[in-house]
Amino acid sequence: AGLWKALTILGAESRASILRALQVQSLLYQLGFLGFALGTVSLWMGRLPDALFGRRLASRSALGALLVALLCLWPSGVIHAVRIGNDDLFYLWFGAGFYFASRWWISGRDRDFHVAALCGALGMLTKSNSLLLFVLLGVLLAVRLIKDRERRLVAYLKRAWPMAVLFLLSAGVALGRAVVDAVSGRRAHVLVGNMNQAHDNIAVGNRAANYLWFD
Repeated sequence: AGLWKALTILGAESRASILRALQVQSLLYQLGFLGFALGTVSLWMGRLPDALFGRRLASRSALGALLVALLCLWPSGVIHAVRIGNDDLFYLWFGAGFYFASRWWISGRDRDFHVAALCGALGMLTKSNSLLLFVLLGVLLAVRLIKDRERRLVAYLKRAWPMAVLFLLSAGVALGRAVVDAVSGRRAHVLVGNMNQAHDNIAVGNRAANYLWFD
């Protein structure tokens, strides 16, 4: 919406040119996601011992190339890369959050943990699926506390409070209306949108043409 408004102010010639710019924006989001995803792969594969890898197709380089191919050529990623919607921006924030969560787990630097939580909050403002990123951070923090022999609860609470604030703010913005509607009975679910509630204009059929025809 921001890019659409900016292009309108700058005098974009037509709706088609604005839509093309939005497609380019989606592609850049997808490329950003791939950058963080490949960075995450590099972080974890670099920690694996050589004894786990074999030769040729089972070598570290071959398996790394396979992971790169799976990430870059995954069908839903390719399809969403030029669609106009919130999916690519969600991928970007989730990929960034997963990358910084991995860095925190490996290095223990609180800055990475806070950046991951910030990515989760920005992701929640984009799409409520990013709730899973906060779940992941909470689980990792709990596991790290359990593994800490000194059980420094106060230190972990100090580490967790920025994440808690970010979660409450972003969840309030993203899900506040849904919670109010659920309490009042206007909505059956807070997080799940059932297909039977969708308008016919956006429903995808289940006929042979939906599988055989490439739109």
